[in-house]
Amino acid sequence: MPSEYLALMKGVQLREIDDLERLAIGALFTAKAQNSKRISLKKLFDADKARRKIEEDQTDKQIEIDRAMKLNEAFKGFKPQFVRKEVNK
Repeated sequence: MPSEYLALMKGVQLREIDDLERLAIGALFTAKAQNSKRISLKKLFDADKARRKIEEDQTDKQIEIDRAMKLNEAFKGFKPQFVRKEVNK
């Protein structure tokens, strides 16, 4: 029971830290928007670029999964044949 309570408290504290971080990011965005003469959404945050990055990462992972599956299929039924070396004494 005490460990569950400690874990719960740690989670609450981490959530509060995340909330404060989000508020700080919002304050930076607001300050930049107020102090810039010409501001656009892309200058503050390029969501399309972030989405492309996520898609590229998922594509890269899928390629690696496909390669691993092909490798497993190629090695299916493979039994290595070991040859003992004779040691000269």
